[in-house]
Amino acid sequence: MLRFFYSLMSSPALLIAIVVVASLAIGTMRHWLTAARLRDRQQFADEEFGKAFFAGDGRESAAVRTRRVLAENLETDLGGIRPDDKLDDDLNAQISTNVNLFWQLEEEFRIDCQVEDLDVFEKTTSQLVTFSDLVSYVQRKLDERSSTRDDSRATVSGDSRLDWLDVIGYSWFTGIAVCVASSIFDVDWLMTVGLTVAFLPIIIGIAREVFQALSEMTRNIRTNGFGVLLREPLSLVIWLAVFISFLLIAIWFSRVLFSLYFGGE
Repeated sequence: MLRFFYSLMSSPALLIAIVVVASLAIGTMRHWLTAARLRDRQQFADEEFGKAFFAGDGRESAAVRTRRVLAENLETDLGGIRPDDKLDDDLNAQISTNVNLFWQLEEEFRIDCQVEDLDVFEKTTSQLVTFSDLVSYVQRKLDERSSTRDDSRATVSGDSRLDWLDVIGYSWFTGIAVCVASSIFDVDWLMTVGLTVAFLPIIIGIAREVFQALSEMTRNIRTNGFGVLLREPLSLVIWLAVFISFLLIAIWFSRVLFSLYFGGE
């Protein structure tokens, strides 16, 4: 037994694999328990669900469609869901990090959840405690869209402004085009300019995303303590893997550009 623990501690890859498998097992167990609890309740079809819990308050249609989107997102039958079910505690929706849910809501309802704005998204998710809160949020977004429908041209103009991903995309294709021109006309310095235009925005974008992620984690730790890091071990492992990958990519890009400009090996 001691030899086993010694070999485990001396093999980081094996230790990481065990942590990942354990995290997956915990997530699967929570998903199974949630589904089992909902199955034990009275089941409602879409029309019955809307009439039973949201009839007369103007949210019936939004509630039915929101339940459908949430069921697809969680990959769970929500026939037994109730309006006062808590999104995190009862449904394991992990609402504060479940960006895909809001993208799916955007696609279903043609609304703007402002997922890209970290501060707005954090404030929004902090107010969504129950399923009823989520339905109210969707209905409010639908009402806002209806009230601004006459100003759709101005809205489209405002939404067409460049964001950082657009800058990275345009810079990448511009840089590649410059590199192709450099190869055609055999101009070495033009190749350096093209690679800089293509890669530098990516490096800055990675640094920006890492800084925002670290800021969010710091705020969560200050608010909820270090225990927040252990509540969702799988999310923590994935976040660290992505963070390390982005960091390595940024370092590699930086070395490439440094080598081009200063002739380093």
